[in-house]
Amino acid sequence: MRRGQVFSMDAMLSMVLVIMLLGTITATSETMKAEITSMIEWYERTNTANNMLDVLTKTPGEPADWERNPGSVVVPGLLDVRNPPLIDYAKLMALNASKSSIVGTLANLSQGKNFLLAVYTALFHVEVNGTLLGNATPTFSGTYIIPTPESGRNIAGSTYFFALINGNIVTDPASINASMDAARWIIPAERKLAVGRLEYNFSRNPSGDVPLLYGVLEQAPPQNARLTFSVPDSAGNLTIVVRVGSLMRGILVYKQNSGDRAKAVLRDGSGTVLYEGNITGITIPLVDVFGGNSEGKVVGLWLYSIQGWDRGSVEISIVPDVRWTLRPSSEPAVLRIWVWEP
Repeated sequence: MRRGQVFSMDAMLSMVLVIMLLGTITATSETMKAEITSMIEWYERTNTANNMLDVLTKTPGEPADWERNPGSVVVPGLLDVRNPPLIDYAKLMALNASKSSIVGTLANLSQGKNFLLAVYTALFHVEVNGTLLGNATPTFSGTYIIPTPESGRNIAGSTYFFALINGNIVTDPASINASMDAARWIIPAERKLAVGRLEYNFSRNPSGDVPLLYGVLEQAPPQNARLTFSVPDSAGNLTIVVRVGSLMRGILVYKQNSGDRAKAVLRDGSGTVLYEGNITGITIPLVDVFGGNSEGKVVGLWLYSIQGWDRGSVEISIVPDVRWTLRPSSEPAVLRIWVWEP
């Protein structure tokens, strides 16, 4: 046998082994590459929902006061810059009210993915049973409703919800569920938070849920502060429900006939106080409304009902303005988000 032949056979076997080894390494590398790519995609999907909630709950947004002009928002953060780590209730409500005008910003927040946001905030609901006039004793009740989201993607009981699907705001539950049912993957995330709620808006319509004023009375209002009512010269009445800590009381402002002076009655468990104004209105000392020793307590005013008068013909205010005496009340809230493929 020639030595050249033996050498050629050895070389051939070596080449075969090298080729097999390279093939194995290449196959392994492709498998690892596919697994790494899959892992990165999974990580990105998993983090999108949490990243969105981080931006919303840990930053005030850009600009920091975007809720005053939602059209200027670049990043819709919800952090209260004056009272961190509380979430700003005004920003939370502005996010829902302005959702249709900030679609591009919301799409950037979700990196182009579809998402559903559900917000659950605590609610203090007030009710009046009975009449404030006459000898009967009315009762004033307040029920503090804590948000308790249901399991799964059930959004029942939420304060509000909306979805961004293929670049469009969607609020129809059936359409949202249809999009989510067709998704290859859905990633949920949740945050339990404290919301700083400070309300000071005396133009609101009657409601047992949405107050005119709400917050913690940090210091006593000026002694000359008055709760004032301007009313039309016709028969009518309105009812104000007052909360001071756990105490509830009511105020009835009324006129029985055109040309009469406006009158008011303040009632609670301790008795009745009567007031008389003029033909066009009446004022009540704020110290009577909130009582003494109210500092540090949660206070609230609700325009509970109005009868015989148009809301636009009635003006309610506190003179002088006492917003500076209030700080936000810390209320529990839950933010839930689901992100899925476009």
